[in-house]
Amino acid sequence: NDAGFTPNAELLQKSMGYNYVISQFQYPANVQKGVPFKVSFTVSNNGASPFYYNWPVEIALLNKRTKKKVWGKVLDGVNISEWMPGDNWDKATSRYTVPAPTYNIEKEITLDTELQENEYIISIAVLDPAGMLPSLRFAIENYFTGGRHPMG
Repeated sequence: NDAGFTPNAELLQKSMGYNYVISQFQYPANVQKGVPFKVSFTVSNNGASPFYYNWPVEIALLNKRTKKKVWGKVLDGVNISEWMPGDNWDKATSRYTVPAPTYNIEKEITLDTELQENEYIISIAVLDPAGMLPSLRFAIENYFTGGRHPMG
């Protein structure tokens, strides 16, 4: 219940770990079964280290009311352990002299399940391979308890 705990914990995490920031996310307004569609996002690691394991990134459609996954697709060829932070930390300015690279991910995926015509929430998540459940958080405000980040 200490008011200073959360900001200090966030500072510690940013100082010692990964900090994946999604600055852009694009997707189509409508998708149809069997028709490929593009999803793209831009991410950078503003933390101090990479995530050392290549856990899968999943794009999912969620029920708008329950927020439960109704469909999902793991993105082929996306390796989060390659999303590197900046380099050459400058103590005087408290920043890297070589900023973190920006990674542009663009994938074409296909809805392979029949869904009712409805409005769904598109989300992104990083899954723990041990149970294929969301387990890693992006440094963005949009977040549903359980590990999925609603993007639209």
